[in-house]
Amino acid sequence: MTDVSAPTSADSSKLTKLRDSYRDVEFVGKLLSEVSTDNNSSPRWTEMELYRITEGPNEGKYVLSVMGRSVVYHVHNGSCNSGVPVAVKEIDEEFEPCHRCNPPAPQALGSVVSVDLEEDRPQVHVVSDPQELLKKLHNPRANAISGPGQRLLAIAAFHEDGSVRDEGIHSALNRVERL
Repeated sequence: MTDVSAPTSADSSKLTKLRDSYRDVEFVGKLLSEVSTDNNSSPRWTEMELYRITEGPNEGKYVLSVMGRSVVYHVHNGSCNSGVPVAVKEIDEEFEPCHRCNPPAPQALGSVVSVDLEEDRPQVHVVSDPQELLKKLHNPRANAISGPGQRLLAIAAFHEDGSVRDEGIHSALNRVERL
């Protein structure tokens, strides 16, 4: 997640460049909300950002950025078959050894030349409207939107003073489904 230019105020648009798994996505838009599950108790976490495009042919669409992050490393070419090779000199105390393949702790890597470090997993989704955004955030296994996803939407819908930040998301979150 990379901001290309700084905004002039909290609600202004800016040129933003985000990395997807296979491409960069660049647009002029407004950051509506951001959340992270990072709480220093887990070596893996998720960061989400939600933007509304404010200029260009996709004006009015929403951009959802989801980044899976990790500080876990594995035995190089080990049984986990996960991560990419990284020189041991790049590993420090913030990184954690995998509990399955059990590589040495950072301070005990000694003569090991490389380990396999899990990479960030970026995803960028461009959606036409809030309903499509809700579908993108919906987890079919849980038949719900995750807690962080719900928080992302709530922050996008309202300013801190309780006023509506994004009318479309506010309406999507407050619709009544008659059965």
